[in-house]
Amino acid sequence: MKNNNKNITIISIVLFALIFGALLVTATFTDLQVSQILTKGTLPAGSYLATGLFGVLFECIGCTAPYIVGALSLEMLLIFILRFMQNKKAKAILPVLLQLGVYATYYAVAMDTLDYNLRHYHVDGTPGFMKAEIAFIALLLTLLSFLR
Repeated sequence: MKNNNKNITIISIVLFALIFGALLVTATFTDLQVSQILTKGTLPAGSYLATGLFGVLFECIGCTAPYIVGALSLEMLLIFILRFMQNKKAKAILPVLLQLGVYATYYAVAMDTLDYNLRHYHVDGTPGFMKAEIAFIALLLTLLSFLR
């Protein structure tokens, strides 16, 4: 029985790596064409970034995926530590560090999205009040994720 589970695990990992690799190679060589299809010829020649509100909105949504995966991974690790870790010192310190990581992830996604929008609309720099708002929103998201 153990040998069968080990084989299934190995096959699953290999299939994941093959599918991920195939998607990565496909995206590498077709990204510009997909951008051109999705924007229906509205991109300037040689450009691959959208300039309209609809395109920029969905580019921002697409850019948030790694951040969301990172935040969810930290949250799952936090749940695991709170439920299964026996070391009391680590159980006291690691959740705080993980929540700080979740906060940093939410802050980074919000700032990245804001900077992306400001860059597309040719605004130089990020106003200070916007950074404070982003920090506050990230704090709220962190608190909400902690109250699960």
